This record gives sequence, C-alpha cells and structure tokens, in this order.
Amino acid sequence: MTNPKTPTAATAPPSFAAGLPPLTQLPDPPGTPDMAPQMPDLTRALSILDNRYRACPDTVVMGNCYLIESPISLYRPYPHCMVSFGMTQPKAEIIAANEYTIGKLGKPPDFVLEIASNSPLDCDFSSRDYPFMQEIYAAYGVPEYWRFDGTGGDYYAAALTGDRLTAAGGYEPLPIARTPEGISRGYSAVLELELHWYAGRLCFWDPDADAYLPDLPEMQGQRDAARAERDDALAQLAAAQELIRQLQNPQQ
Repeated sequence: MTNPKTPTAATAPPSFAAGLPPLTQLPDPPGTPDMAPQMPDLTRALSILDNRYRACPDTVVMGNCYLIESPISLYRPYPHCMVSFGMTQPKAEIIAANEYTIGKLGKPPDFVLEIASNSPLDCDFSSRDYPFMQEIYAAYGVPEYWRFDGTGGDYYAAALTGDRLTAAGGYEPLPIARTPEGISRGYSAVLELELHWYAGRLCFWDPDADAYLPDLPEMQGQRDAARAERDDALAQLAAAQELIRQLQNPQQ
C-alpha cells in the first residue's frame, strides 16, 4: 500500500494562529464496569489508524481522553477515537498530555468516532444522548462525527452512522449503503477511507489499495509470514551456495 495521503486540515481560528500555550496533563476519563464489549472495536480502530498514520508526524490518533474547548469547559466528552491532521506541536507531547484542548492545540480533531455502550454510566456515548453530542461536536467544529454499534442498532439508531459538518455549522448525515452481504459502509472524506460494519466488527476499507486495513493481530501475522518467507529464502540461498561450492571444489 502506498503512503497515506494527509487530508487538508481545517484552518486554525485566527485567535489560535500564534503562540500556542503549553499542554497540561488531564486525568483519565472515568471507566465503566461494562465497557468490555466495546474494547475489541476500540482497540481495533486505534491500532489500525495509528498504524496508518504512524509515519505522519503532524497526524495524531488518540482515544479515551477528554476533548474540550478550554480548561474551564463545562462539558467534557471523551470520544473513543479521534484523528487530527496538521498538528504543529510534537505528536508524543500531545499524546502524553492525555487531553485534547482545542484552545491549546489550535484546531478541533478532524474525525471523531464513538462506539455504542450499554452502560447507564457511560452517558456521553449512549444512544439517548448522541443528538446532544452532535450539538457539542458541531460547536467544537469537528468536521466528521461517526458512531458504530456492534449490535447492529440496539444502542444507536443504526449499525453505522456518520455526520459531516456543513458551512452553516450543523451536521448533515453521510450516506450509508448496505451491501447484499449485510455490510453497512460509509465513506470518510477526512480519512479517505470507508468505515464498515462487517458481521458486527468495525473495519476500515482503503479504496486505493482495494483492501481492508489490517488490525494488530493481522499485522503481526503478516510480519510472521514475511519473516518465515525470508528465513526460507535465506536457507535456500545457503543450500544453493553450498552446492555451488561443492561443484567448484569436488576434492573437498
């Protein structure tokens, strides 16, 4: 696969254009006792996107940390996954801060993903509250806000939904298609990827490569297979070299 193209980031507000303040570390968001069903898709999304943008120094992938406008913000949602392009501060510094404060970083994240929860304590991500979250993320200026429900629609209105920010400052729904195989799919112009609900799993399809992006176990399997193929090739090369040596020196 070729190196991913970095989408054009939103222009930073004029008030943030110069002299960004230093970052401070915020505590982890509160955990929920029944978050286990979310973890496979959360881990999958973060590992896939982190691997895709690992070589892009100005692209940050974060998860389960606070997203706020300023340190005094009343509402402090903590999206499961965020991607932000065109960052000027060091990636490691932003991640270590365990926060995404728009006023300090100069721009909102470009992509926000939430994964459905059945926890009554996880109010920020419940299906009952997502219209309220739409208002918050629209006010923050987040270009794309996605929601994934592994159950197929028990907690959100559908298995997969996405919104894009309009010039008027509100969200409009992104088209979601359903294939004959039962896959729900929608295109993220920000990521230049398709998000898929595929047999209850969250997957990312790369239209350029015409393939799914691998998750961490798949990447490890590919590396193991490549290593085994390399070792086999080296063994064959060594055997061929030994045969040539014997043919060239039959007395030995």
